[in-house]
Amino acid sequence: MKKAILFPFLLWVVACSNDSVMDEATSLDTISLPTALVLNLSSGEEVNYQLGYNQENRIQELSIIRSSDGDQNQFQANFSYGDNGILSEVSGTSGEEPFQMTFSFDGNDVISDIDYVSGNEEINFEVSYDENLNNYSVNFVEFDLPLSFDFDTQNRLSVLGVQENSLIPNYSNFDKGIFHDVSLQPALHVWNGIFFFLAPWELYFLSARDIQDFNRENPTDPTLMARYQNKLRDGMGNLIAFRLSIGNFGTQFIDYTITYENRTP
Repeated sequence: MKKAILFPFLLWVVACSNDSVMDEATSLDTISLPTALVLNLSSGEEVNYQLGYNQENRIQELSIIRSSDGDQNQFQANFSYGDNGILSEVSGTSGEEPFQMTFSFDGNDVISDIDYVSGNEEINFEVSYDENLNNYSVNFVEFDLPLSFDFDTQNRLSVLGVQENSLIPNYSNFDKGIFHDVSLQPALHVWNGIFFFLAPWELYFLSARDIQDFNRENPTDPTLMARYQNKLRDGMGNLIAFRLSIGNFGTQFIDYTITYENRTP
């Protein structure tokens, strides 16, 4: 196994008691699904996320174009679900490198194994689940890169751990997040954390709830605070623009513009 196998991941980031589907929000009226997120970074980089959905409002397709200094990198993923609605496979290409990630579950719909192939190389994961804490631990075996995912009682992500760093979103219970009407589940959060472990905030932590800010806590480094500011909403309460200001002085930031597809349930 070569350490270069992590390159498809790094290219893009400078990443339950029951894993059954848990819709994080429901609506009796028109629902709004985010189809485009355009990110303009203070570094001059632009990132364009495009999303497509199936009839059950689950993410079916994701494409990313990352542009910097005239160069472009592309990423494309397709999401497959079982008859029970649980995420079973994510496959696609990172740059020109094909990949396939497959999730296995036990009889209680808890993730029991993750198989990942990039090109002709296979990456091994160790997966464990703590029912009492509703926590998944996932480790890249060859690289000793541990990830952890804490979920609340409604299977909403509360803490994402990357090695010694803990990313802790602070939510508002009153306003919609970007993915308010999207059908989400722990396996989708685990996938996002694995692929984009250096910058999982780019996709707004796949959050249905409004995020006020998040901390990065590390026992040896100062806490990093990132704040969501200058929020604009449309007439349906959907976030259509905001700035993610990173650090105490806000000299690093990401400006977001979001477009939605409206559906009638």
